Amino acid sequence: MNEEKKNKKTWRVIGWIALAAVSVAAIVLIVNAIFGGSGDTGDAPIVPMPPIEPGVPIATALEAVHVRSGPGTQFPSYGVAAKGASAEVIGVSDDGGWWVVNLPVDIAPDGQGWASAEYVQVEGGEDMPVIPPPPMPPIEDIPTPPAGTPTATALDYINVRSGPGVQYPVHFVAAKGATGEVLGVSEDQAWWVIKLSTDLVSEEQGWVSAEWVSTTDTDDVPVIPAP
Repeated sequence: MNEEKKNKKTWRVIGWIALAAVSVAAIVLIVNAIFGGSGDTGDAPIVPMPPIEPGVPIATALEAVHVRSGPGTQFPSYGVAAKGASAEVIGVSDDGGWWVVNLPVDIAPDGQGWASAEYVQVEGGEDMPVIPPPPMPPIEDIPTPPAGTPTATALDYINVRSGPGVQYPVHFVAAKGATGEVLGVSEDQAWWVIKLSTDLVSEEQGWVSAEWVSTTDTDDVPVIPAP
């Protein structure tokens, strides 16, 4: 009888340990999602890094990590830095949670991107200037597409622009998972035109990068010239 009680107690302890391990894993996933971990990088494009000059501070990705337009997952990503990729560090966020790295201006108009400090290793970053974050992007809802229409679904927080290129102004940001009706495609097939409501944009359309959406039934949509 004593042996039976001892076994039951042992299995009870093992059960509590297993439950605690699952709880810790869940908390880690939630924290990463909220505070800017590498996130789901499977379908994201690789962001090209410019050459690094000798002697400058550098950040090296410990795993595939998003390089974003600001210090938070609500800021759209420019792309993913592959594990082992390095970039010049030019600054740090005021809370030390994000490093600012040098990017080509054809990728990031201001020449900088933000990577979570949790997923990069920095060498020579002791005296980096604190760079204030850009304004929080406005996040708007895209009208629900009618059944049977061509659609595009955001793979991450994405910019909805006034034209097919990073040189065009951003109307707003669409949240990850947002789905809109596709009206057409750019001449180079790199941008989709989605339907918007008049209270968002007077032209009732916006442009999203094909690299950041998944699409359905878009084979026959018309080519729409850039504005």
